[in-house]
Amino acid sequence: MKTVDVITRAREEIRLIAGKNIETIVSCEREKNAWIISLEVVETKARLETNDIIAVYEIALDQSSLDVIRYKRVNRYTRCSLADSSAA
Repeated sequence: MKTVDVITRAREEIRLIAGKNIETIVSCEREKNAWIISLEVVETKARLETNDIIAVYEIALDQSSLDVIRYKRVNRYTRCSLADSSAA
């Protein structure tokens, strides 16, 4: 299974489950029997982009069938808080 196929499947599943469009792929790792993918989505769009609420979702897909094994939101923050932390 190619990594690009796994990421494509993860994007589709998050879009269906969470109803959100993917902003960024944070990580993609192959473990024993699963692929673990972390993705950022804009959870709440604000008038000013820096105030958008960004969420990181993690999805685990079965290594062979790419069926969803686990799905969860692992983090949530405003876009500006990310910018503030990278400036330090």
